[in-house]
Amino acid sequence: MTPSNPVWLGPYYGSLMSLEDYEILTIKHIAATELKKETELMRKKWFDYRRLHPMQATYYLVECYKLGYKEFIRRNYDADYAEGIKKIFRVPAISKKDGKPLEKTKMSVEDFLLSREKKAFWQMRQMIDEFGMPYDFFIAQAIKWYSTEVFRQKCIMPPRPGQIMKNEEFLASAVLAWEEECENRIQYAKDPIYKTEFFSGRDFQIDYENFLITQINKRRHKRFALSAAIYEYRTLRIERALLEFDEDLINEAMREANSRTQ
Repeated sequence: MTPSNPVWLGPYYGSLMSLEDYEILTIKHIAATELKKETELMRKKWFDYRRLHPMQATYYLVECYKLGYKEFIRRNYDADYAEGIKKIFRVPAISKKDGKPLEKTKMSVEDFLLSREKKAFWQMRQMIDEFGMPYDFFIAQAIKWYSTEVFRQKCIMPPRPGQIMKNEEFLASAVLAWEEECENRIQYAKDPIYKTEFFSGRDFQIDYENFLITQINKRRHKRFALSAAIYEYRTLRIERALLEFDEDLINEAMREANSRTQ
């Protein structure tokens, strides 16, 4: 069920290929040993990526990294220069694997699959999926963390994927930041497949409802969170809510929703 255009993520390079194209690129560029985790990760990754092919998702992570790279330069050095950055990683003029010109391989010079870091990007995406957090959140935390190290440890360039994955101190801080983010506010997926009107009993939809219920139960004033999930965001079915929450609480949530529409 890989979407041909994941509009909820916005436009990015590599988002509009066919399932066949993603499969071919994966077989061609990613070692079989790197693919063994993907089935397990489908039940762990952030919900907005669960319908994406792993290659499609990795392209989105690369887009987030490109934006983060520019943000690091803007924040620590020169905003005007950051806006003009076009190339984030080095790639050869032609594909080393088949020797064909890039236009014949249908790949841009900014395609991460032609960089020396394609394995690192793939593995970093898997690591973030294991954490269950959005890619843009993770990259933003990395840029924030490394920016504080610019003067303390002389980090003069944006961190590369390999550096990020090996930095246990940063990884611990990123996981903690995500936990705090979830405690501060309920995290809603952007993919419209999680709207109640599109519910069809798929595993990832049920997982999402379970996630929301867990988050709502952690709230001190559950009626506000329940009201938002059912009526404002339309991401929790009323029949599921009746199985999980007291009917009086659901009536309070309903009255809360009505008060906001008056």
